[in-house]
Amino acid sequence: QGVSSPLYLEDNPIETLDRAKVQQYGNAQALSDEVVAGALASIDQAQISGQRNYALLSILLQTGRRAQEVASLTWGNVRVHKERATLTFPHVKGNEEMRDELPASVTNALLRWLHAYYGASLGELDSATPLWISLARDRSYGHQLGYLAITVICKKYLGTSKVHATRHTFAHSMEKIGAPVSEIQGRLGHKSLATTGRYLASLKRAENRHGEQLAALFGIE
Repeated sequence: QGVSSPLYLEDNPIETLDRAKVQQYGNAQALSDEVVAGALASIDQAQISGQRNYALLSILLQTGRRAQEVASLTWGNVRVHKERATLTFPHVKGNEEMRDELPASVTNALLRWLHAYYGASLGELDSATPLWISLARDRSYGHQLGYLAITVICKKYLGTSKVHATRHTFAHSMEKIGAPVSEIQGRLGHKSLATTGRYLASLKRAENRHGEQLAALFGIE
């Protein structure tokens, strides 16, 4: 019995499939310093909801952590030492544990909110007590603040319901103030320095540091 000849096709069948072209971080966009500062300044901290919102947004922007990682924080994830709080995120992406030390100003914002809601004796709180509580006048009042509620807070003050914009803003701002890419990589939890490099490049893709000079050259006023 003879061996049949191999069948060759003129076209590669895989080419007939509709394959989406994935552009990593293609939609990543950071908020400007002015937008962030204006948003935080606009929050009325005379109201308990304002104290919560100010602390929540401050921590999202300060740590660059993902929304669900911040939303799930409990009192057991907080350690305060010498006027600085350290937050432990036990299950970041990849199921790893990461820690962030907060500066005194952000620590104060967090403690102001917690004292306002829970009272003066924070040391007596159960470790499972959630940091973020719903203050809505419905059945959610007093329960842990959900992801959707956080998107509403971001939309109200930052102009976007995409909470991940705070992570983009953290990374972009860290680079602007001179943090080395390796440090930003560590804070974001990226496995590869190349990933962080692509991430930062994507955040800057609209920037042209020669833009003003170019406009002047063209005589644009």
